[in-house]
Amino acid sequence: MIVPASSLAALAGLLFASFAMAQPNSLRCVPENAGHVKVVVPYPPGGPTDALARQMDSRHAIIENKAGAAGLIGAEFVAKSPPDGKTLLFINTSALTVWPALLRRMAFDPMADLVPVSGIAAMPLVLVANPAANIRSVADLRASAGGSSRPINLAIPGQGTFEHVASMQMRSAFNAQFSIVPYKGSGPAITDTVQGQTELALLPLGAVADLIKNDKLKALAVTSSTRLRELPNVPTLAESGATGFEATNWMGLFAPKGTPREKIDCFHKSTQQFVNLPEVVAKGKDLKIQLVGNTPEAFQTQMRSESAKWSQVVRSHNLRAD
Repeated sequence: MIVPASSLAALAGLLFASFAMAQPNSLRCVPENAGHVKVVVPYPPGGPTDALARQMDSRHAIIENKAGAAGLIGAEFVAKSPPDGKTLLFINTSALTVWPALLRRMAFDPMADLVPVSGIAAMPLVLVANPAANIRSVADLRASAGGSSRPINLAIPGQGTFEHVASMQMRSAFNAQFSIVPYKGSGPAITDTVQGQTELALLPLGAVADLIKNDKLKALAVTSSTRLRELPNVPTLAESGATGFEATNWMGLFAPKGTPREKIDCFHKSTQQFVNLPEVVAKGKDLKIQLVGNTPEAFQTQMRSESAKWSQVVRSHNLRAD
């Protein structure tokens, strides 16, 4: 899943403002005379929220967009930066857990060359259907895709995206015969599903929440391990028969390998403050994401687990991006 650059930049701006806030000395991550922390957001700039993030430039953090290769160019830049606590990466973690399995070679090892600081926010997906498709539940989908004479198509926002591997996992879990159709971004995938060119789509909640609310799309299930506060009546895929199914992308904060532990701990303490700020809680609700702020250890365990899981999905379906 590619979260809009404006969304990442909005959260990045708020997060790194917290690094620069007047705090006790024990929580000041960068000395007054040490210059700025460079925060790399590896996606293109865009929109008013990016401009908001750049208002932080005059304080202790600079938001720098280094776009390309689904986030890997910016991630490589940070991985190869000096480990002095002055360069950080704010990224959709699927770039680090899915793409290494899709590529034959990478210029860096995400698990070895980047140090997790904190998982900032969880971003589950929603399986939606065009109402005219008469697929009202996952049970309907399984029945339709199991022996229907008409093809069932599932729209995703691109080849090699988080939605791509999650949809492959979902299709295997249900042993359902539907076609996965990659689009160039969430916008075209949404448009064709609303217009009935495709029956289904697997997309982030934030991209489809208003369409669900206005009955333009029908929510069938969510990919999180528990139901979402925004869709309390929509079951999880695990509840719908895919036992143990869970697929959640994250926004996460990373530092280069070798960054001193005291710096990692300081940035983590700042993220804990950040996820509880009223304006950040409001932004999380607006973006339809689940704020977390877990520990470096918990985030590292999660990253390794996710990497192993998605590598297995990629291998089992013989997916390649190069």
